Amino acid sequence: MVVFAVGGDFTAPWSHTGVWTEEEYLKLPSDGPKVELVGGSLLVSPAPGKPHQRIVRRLATLMESAGLPDLVTETEINVRIAEDVILIPDIVVTSETDDKVIVHDAAHVRMVVEVRSPSNQGQKWIKKYALYAQAGIPWFMVVEMDDERHLTMILQRLEGGTYVEAARARCGEKLKLPDPFPSIDPADLLRPLL
Repeated sequence: MVVFAVGGDFTAPWSHTGVWTEEEYLKLPSDGPKVELVGGSLLVSPAPGKPHQRIVRRLATLMESAGLPDLVTETEINVRIAEDVILIPDIVVTSETDDKVIVHDAAHVRMVVEVRSPSNQGQKWIKKYALYAQAGIPWFMVVEMDDERHLTMILQRLEGGTYVEAARARCGEKLKLPDPFPSIDPADLLRPLL
């Protein structure tokens, strides 16, 4: 497999034979497209569109502003799901507060959030959903973007190794989250934050 370097010289190929290990994965440049490691293979995604990025930024800001005790809200950080499986959720709420940690262990993660937009549908998303459940992450929130004016937020709770819907809200409704998380109206993610 040939992977193009994403830092510095964009035309220099980076050759690799066989499966990728976590050690090799962590040597990849950190700028460029989103690259995740799943069972020795790399999943490469282009940057999402601006509406997707705005939703992620605004939701992370709302969650962080709630002052969650002993928890931090981060965007696009490495989360070790299993050996040689590192995913990068849109938003992660974790009890790991050490800024020097490069890869966060799923055992410290309380919630992951993924924004589904027309730019990121497909099998990769379905696989990530199952991997989060296998890792034992207790809460999984999905923000579905129908377009730039319609959002649905779905909160799912881990039960018996799979996620079950706990709450759902569309714009104009409040999504009730478990304590200590705040309740959120999806419409708030469409309004500019002051």
